[in-house]
Amino acid sequence: FSQKDMAIKLGFKNASTYLKYETGEYKIKAEMLPLLAKILKCNISNFFTKNVAKTETKDFAKIGG
Repeated sequence: FSQKDMAIKLGFKNASTYLKYETGEYKIKAEMLPLLAKILKCNISNFFTKNVAKTETKDFAKIGG
């Protein structure tokens, strides 16, 4: 879809509003996810990372003597 197509499907007045979501200037709200998934013909889960790297944590119990 073009940016204009997506703007129309999402109910925005113009493509520049959609562009702000696409570039990260505006944050996508959770309420928009079902409509986005329907437009793109995918599952909401496709919008999220499946493999998240594990981060190391320190043992803070020993801090403070």
